[in-house]
Amino acid sequence: MNTVYNILRCERYTGIYRKGEEVIDNMYPAIIPQDLFDSVQAILKTYQHGKNSIEVTYLLRNKLKCGYCGQSIIGECGTAKNGERKYYYKCRGRKMKLNDCKKSAMSKDDLEHLIIDTVISELKNTQAIENAVKYLFELQNKNGNENRLLNAYIKEQKDNERAIINIVANMERGIVAKATSNRLCELETRQEELERLILIEQSKQTVKITETQIRTFYEQALKYEPHMLINYIVKEIIMYDDRIDIIYNSPIIESPDDENRQGFVFNMKSVRLDKRLILIHFIVV
Repeated sequence: MNTVYNILRCERYTGIYRKGEEVIDNMYPAIIPQDLFDSVQAILKTYQHGKNSIEVTYLLRNKLKCGYCGQSIIGECGTAKNGERKYYYKCRGRKMKLNDCKKSAMSKDDLEHLIIDTVISELKNTQAIENAVKYLFELQNKNGNENRLLNAYIKEQKDNERAIINIVANMERGIVAKATSNRLCELETRQEELERLILIEQSKQTVKITETQIRTFYEQALKYEPHMLINYIVKEIIMYDDRIDIIYNSPIIESPDDENRQGFVFNMKSVRLDKRLILIHFIVV
């Protein structure tokens, strides 16, 4: 269900790719009409998560994922024997009986306080942030220098261009054969394809930023209130009963091929929650 939901929200199927503030509308062939896509977004907006619990703000909504079954962790409420309302975060797979997941529910307030306190603590941890900054800076330089596919396309384009020039020169001298004409057609077709492939690879190139800009991105988070802080700095939180992976957002613009990039654990610490010792990993991608 999550996969289908993400597909319905994927703007790339309309032929649009966004890179920061830049909008590229000729990179992918559109396979969904824009009016149909807009209609689907309007429908999805009326069925947003948590519409029946508007009076309760779940700060971590849409950020939590079960580490055992991969389902999202959603807000849950119940009434105690004394009539008091209790609020939790619970694995959707377990709640909806989609699988045999045994992930335990966690108190909403306790979990939110833990996440917010530890995130703020790590943002103030100079050494930890420096580790993250160093990793990201080295990563963007490595990715920028290792686009071998782009280099190969550019080399092939130059070789094809020379071959086309030679064939045209021979034809101008009267050396014309069916095989020559066919070869020229093949080269010209390939050149058009190479132009498209080069454009795609160039769009994947990260816009390089300095270490200072990366550092400022994380320092800026400390200026926000809790809800904005979580939205700004946290990409995803993967929950286990004895471990929490907090994945930070990165100021480096991702290319379409970066979505499954491995993360870097820049710090870890142990905390107690509901009388349990939990290991927290702070990860940046």
